[in-house]
Amino acid sequence: MLLDELDVRRSAMAYLAEVMAASGGVVTRAQLEAFHYGGEQLKLIDQSRGIRNPRQLGATLSILSQPKGP
Repeated sequence: MLLDELDVRRSAMAYLAEVMAASGGVVTRAQLEAFHYGGEQLKLIDQSRGIRNPRQLGATLSILSQPKGP
């Protein structure tokens, strides 16, 4: 089942903004794994790498970055 990708991505960015505001800009792996959309867990990070290809989406989801990275 494919979800409304734009809505999922907007919801994910809103979730991350809330987490970052509460933590001073730091988001943990556990918080990236705790995102829910439509009552279903939708991890924003893959177990072993930053690029995620959720089965519910038609395109890759990439959230991970490093403060000193590009």
